[in-house]
Amino acid sequence: MITAVKPILKQTLTAMNVAPVYTDAEDEGKFKGVKYAWIYEVDPERVSRDGDTITARDDGFYLREYELRLKVGIRLVARTEPEAHELKSHFLQALAAVPFIPDPQGFPIELNVLTAECIADKSILKTGSGYEFVIEALGGIYRPADPALADPWVQALCVWTKALLPAPWRIYEFYPMGRPDMTLYWQVSSVDVEEKSLSAYTVRKKLTGHIFARNDMAAWAALAIAEGLQKDFKLPLNAEQKRFMTVHKPEVNIRNSPVTSGQVSVTLIRNTARPTEDVPKIGGFSIAGNLQEV
Repeated sequence: MITAVKPILKQTLTAMNVAPVYTDAEDEGKFKGVKYAWIYEVDPERVSRDGDTITARDDGFYLREYELRLKVGIRLVARTEPEAHELKSHFLQALAAVPFIPDPQGFPIELNVLTAECIADKSILKTGSGYEFVIEALGGIYRPADPALADPWVQALCVWTKALLPAPWRIYEFYPMGRPDMTLYWQVSSVDVEEKSLSAYTVRKKLTGHIFARNDMAAWAALAIAEGLQKDFKLPLNAEQKRFMTVHKPEVNIRNSPVTSGQVSVTLIRNTARPTEDVPKIGGFSIAGNLQEV
């Protein structure tokens, strides 16, 4: 992944206008007496199993089979300490605005700052003042996934949400790859099954919506969804078979993180009859007592 990450990081930093950007393959003499950024590899690429994580993008669904992690070093250097501090602030702000970069196949590489330290060793710095960052680049190896793996309740809620929110909103039943703006992702947070009788049971599923948008747009979407769910009361799971889900207690917390908590949630309820072959048969019965003719 380093062959993809380093050039893309260089392009990204250059576009940020942070400073002239160099890599370890270039002439170190260029570094002297200028404001610059230097990208170098810290740890070699390592591959780890990541389980069955399904993500979605506009051209379909993908299963992330492996997770790729790579630590990349970035050294920012300026002539003076105030310039170096300003360079550091500019870099962190610019990086926060571009948390993802695409790999050659268009899949996202997430960038996380692990450490940021002032450079005090003059044998390393040689001239001026600077900061050294260690950034984790997080990517993956993907293959197409079967959309039938999605929960039918989630799919039904996605259909309802798509009818509610106008374009350019995009609604997914799997985690949106790269978390594009104006995107909502529904997932099942919890499931509860309650026995009602020998022939029926009740299923409750709490579904949580993760909204990726500006704060004002995310708040508007969350409130619109909660109001719409409260108004409709029932959602079709399969309209042709007359199977519906009852809406219970839609909730909104616009301060929640879209990544970890989600800003809107709802509990959907459905009473389900067991197939007749699953219902215990009556083995026999008896009547105790005396019958008398009057």
